[in-house]
Amino acid sequence: MRRGALRRLCAVAGAALASRPGRVALVDWRFCGGGRRDWAACEAVAVPHSFGANETAGAYAAARAPLAAAAAGGSRLFLELEAAATAATVAWNGGVAGVHVGAYGGFITELRGPPAGDFPLVVAVDNAPSRDVLPGLLADWYVAGGLTRRAWLFATGAARVVSARLAARWRGGRPALDAVVVVDGGAAVDVEVRDARGPLARGRGAAGAPLRLDAFARPVAAWSPASPRLYEVRVRAISAGRASDEVRHNVGFRDVAVRRGFVELNGARFAPRGTHVHVDSAANGAAMSDAEAFADAAAIKTAGFDLVRTAHYPPTRAFLAAAEELGLALWVDLPWYRAASSDRSAFSREFRLKM
Repeated sequence: MRRGALRRLCAVAGAALASRPGRVALVDWRFCGGGRRDWAACEAVAVPHSFGANETAGAYAAARAPLAAAAAGGSRLFLELEAAATAATVAWNGGVAGVHVGAYGGFITELRGPPAGDFPLVVAVDNAPSRDVLPGLLADWYVAGGLTRRAWLFATGAARVVSARLAARWRGGRPALDAVVVVDGGAAVDVEVRDARGPLARGRGAAGAPLRLDAFARPVAAWSPASPRLYEVRVRAISAGRASDEVRHNVGFRDVAVRRGFVELNGARFAPRGTHVHVDSAANGAAMSDAEAFADAAAIKTAGFDLVRTAHYPPTRAFLAAAEELGLALWVDLPWYRAASSDRSAFSREFRLKM
């Protein structure tokens, strides 16, 4: 890996760990295997959930009450799924709201109009093997089907934060945050860095344009395995002069580079003690809970390791957040495994989604 690529990869670690104030976890669903859709008679399940090897397809339905409550929080309503294995179709009020391909890639679907009927939200999941969906037909492992990671509902105003690329850098003992924020429905963004005492730095700029914060009200410490200092970044989409949506990230300021053949962290040689991990559990398989993910990270740290290599698919947000909090440097593998696709454009889209 080139030095610049390594620095960029490590600088943006944690940037995908977004949360929204007011976001509601959507845990309670009804699951029907195969083509069944008699929701009242279907199995009540908690998401994350996997139908494993018992089915190759199924569907999940959510009742109206929590959807209506979430919709009351803003003018636009969204469903956020951290994963759906391996292909999914989201239906809202009987019509298709969105489609998704990719077992471990998260996605967001807008739910337009008020919820109607007893079960207005249905997510149909197809886990049939496909050469166009990772891991493809050449893998020696199986992707468990289902809504295997967490689900949320959130409401926004007219503008929404689509993505926020944050690079929390540490150069020569000085911190800087570089941000590029993409929004829909708005032209301005607001970015704020905070510690436990309150705001440290704040700036406003145009959506999609680079924004740098490098003047901080109080001293900022670098992140390291021995001292995993994290800071909260609040990213807001501005519409009509007011915040329409807000996304929060925890970031650690650091500099990772290769110099004279050695990896350096914050200007000092870094000789990690590392191990690797698959993000699953004996009890729940791929549908592991946040508590199980944190326990895995804590066990790795307690055993004396300070670096962990994840597997060839994106780990859960809960595991990434736990590693950052506990002081585990992350080596996140590319999301590829001996896959061959008949459609290069589809394969490329899925690869980029997981990145």
